[in-house]
Amino acid sequence: MTRLGFAVQPTTVRYLGVFPDDPTDVPPEVVDYLAEQRGIADASVLKAYGEREKTRLTFVTQSCLSSGDTDPSPEPC
Repeated sequence: MTRLGFAVQPTTVRYLGVFPDDPTDVPPEVVDYLAEQRGIADASVLKAYGEREKTRLTFVTQSCLSSGDTDPSPEPC
């Protein structure tokens, strides 16, 4: 489930320019495509990704830091 959630986050940032408040609020076709790319048979596992708020914020922080942003706040970089 984390692999799919981590795939959805940068995809939405790349196309929308923001991290989604709800990573599961993505068109099902996009989720299915990303799941297929990663060999995840059941794309519905994404529903569990947002259950723990810290998971999403951890990803946002890691993404910002790896992009060179030095402010690790949970706000989009």
